[in-house]
Amino acid sequence: MPVSLYNKVMARRVKKKYILVIAIMTLVFTISILLVLNVLLTNILNKEEDEKLIIDYRYELKDDLLDLPLSAIDPSSISGDMFKTYEDDTYTSELGIDVSSHQKDIDWDKVKEAGIEFVYIRCGYRGYQTGLLNTDEMFYDHYNGAKEAGLKVGVYFFSHAINIDEAIEEAYYTYELIKDLDIDLEVVYDLEDIDYDESRLEGVSSDTRTDCAMAFSSKIQELGYDPMIYTNLYWTEVHYDLEKVMNYPIWFAQYSDTPDFPYYFTLWQYTNSALFDGVDVQTDINLRLVKK
Repeated sequence: MPVSLYNKVMARRVKKKYILVIAIMTLVFTISILLVLNVLLTNILNKEEDEKLIIDYRYELKDDLLDLPLSAIDPSSISGDMFKTYEDDTYTSELGIDVSSHQKDIDWDKVKEAGIEFVYIRCGYRGYQTGLLNTDEMFYDHYNGAKEAGLKVGVYFFSHAINIDEAIEEAYYTYELIKDLDIDLEVVYDLEDIDYDESRLEGVSSDTRTDCAMAFSSKIQELGYDPMIYTNLYWTEVHYDLEKVMNYPIWFAQYSDTPDFPYYFTLWQYTNSALFDGVDVQTDINLRLVKK
């Protein structure tokens, strides 16, 4: 084969290989771009769907309102970050914490200096597996310290009642713990699920959970104290009959800048992770509405 012809043949082969390589690289690049776009589009759609679910949930919650007293809170009247305040033409606010044996060493004078005006102390609890009644090991220490510092004191009982009889038993147990004390605020019924372990509350119906809250509160009232029921959005939607439990003051928990609950509540627990001078571990903070 003549040299010139050979060179032409080889040039064509090199050109074809070059074109093939370019085509493969272009295809790989195009596929990569499409994959990236697909991931980005999926994330955007998922985010939009998540936001839609949140919006729909809040809309559904507030659209079909029950015939119950509505929330007195105007979100624009809330100020502050860790230490929130509320002020409008009708209400002002007080700041408080709630504690149990999870908070061991509390300097109550420093807590008061930080601006805390009241405290709810866990007086006792029912074992979530054993069903046994227990006194919180720090109850009396916390009570004495808070009182000496000049704070107003309420108490709560961490329930795990699975029937009305157990709820009434918890009310009497609470009464025995506090009957000789000066309790300024409400006695709270606190029934919660245990997310990290199996508990005896699993399988208990919403009707029974509501009945337990009502039985405890009714008995506490009969024994001479003001009752209150602790709850959150999930429990108000799934586990409690609101038209029943709202016969008593509500302590509402939602860790957010503003509460979404559309009905009236007395106390708002807005964080469970506050750290400030006087308390050595993360603590709940609560805002109480006070009528002017």
